[in-house]
Amino acid sequence: MTPDELKQYCAREKTRYDIDQTWNYKGYSYATDGKMMLRIPTTEPDAVDRKLPELVDVEFNWLAPVSIVETENLKRVECPTCHGYGVPMLKCDACDGGGEHYCSRCEDAHECANCQGTGDYPDYVSTEKCPDCNGAKGGFNKRVGNRIIAYFYINKIQRLPNVRYQTCGKPADAMRFTFDGGEGIIMPLTRED
Repeated sequence: MTPDELKQYCAREKTRYDIDQTWNYKGYSYATDGKMMLRIPTTEPDAVDRKLPELVDVEFNWLAPVSIVETENLKRVECPTCHGYGVPMLKCDACDGGGEHYCSRCEDAHECANCQGTGDYPDYVSTEKCPDCNGAKGGFNKRVGNRIIAYFYINKIQRLPNVRYQTCGKPADAMRFTFDGGEGIIMPLTRED
């Protein structure tokens, strides 16, 4: 995996930390969206003057053993990014992405009728597919060992070469995985739905 390929695992929007781009720390380049983190070896210098999570090498067991495991399909869920449409979403102009509008007649806020309160609507004119579900409109959460992983993260992980998963640990603990050229951790779901 190259540093440019690693960027696709960064947060898409600004958060309280500077995780919308990769960073280097103690011999690794990192990318995270707050739920999944990947790292690959690097010789580049450490990041400076950025607000980063402080737990990179402290709280996660990067040395937990991994193995090839079977995954089990669970309940099918709708993609939260495209709301099951399979295409990119556009910000709703009627509510400015807020999902509701103010009614001057009754002086109250109501769900936006244009977007049904989601704040966005499908871009059916686009020839692109949803970046998270790749046009599949949703998918199956997977049981991996004793943990449940959201389908859109499993889809991203399974695109990596030769993935191996940690099989020990508690169901709510972060799960380590490795792939050719790097490793990662993912926060599991606490329930199947």
